[in-house]
Amino acid sequence: MIVQEGDIFPCMYFIHEGEVEKWVTDKGGDKKMISLLSTNDYFGFIPGLFPNSPFQFTYISRTVVDVVFLRFQDWQDLLQGYPEVKYSLYTAAKQLKKEMMGKN
Repeated sequence: MIVQEGDIFPCMYFIHEGEVEKWVTDKGGDKKMISLLSTNDYFGFIPGLFPNSPFQFTYISRTVVDVVFLRFQDWQDLLQGYPEVKYSLYTAAKQLKKEMMGKN
């Protein structure tokens, strides 16, 4: 298990190599796999940009996985020099976060 649903860790993960299963727990408490992520996919977009946001899904490695991660502080340092990119990322992230909260 890479990250468990509900974990709070301000980090975004990029899959360099391998496969990662994305799982969710439904309202009845049943767990189901909703997608399979692979090379060049990513997860943790919301927790990576909003440090106190819990992960909404569990991510489990299906194969040997090589991931690269970017912590919240790293994002801030990186985006400081690119205000237009920062604005676009946060706009998209806020919309996604709003949509995700509406599903719960």
